[in-house]
Amino acid sequence: MIFVYSSTGNSLHLAQAIAVEMGDDVTNILDVPDGPVDVSMHDRIGFVAPVYFFNVPRIMRE
Repeated sequence: MIFVYSSTGNSLHLAQAIAVEMGDDVTNILDVPDGPVDVSMHDRIGFVAPVYFFNVPRIMRE
């Protein structure tokens, strides 16, 4: 499972390319409900987001 945040579409494009190569799913972080997310059915978890001034967007940190 790859969680992605993309304001311009560039990070989404990258996440989708990675997911195709790994045979995995992409989940937009904006579509994830508040609270815990059950990721126990996945062997690996990834995060893709842009970097702004040496940091990821606030929504990814929360």
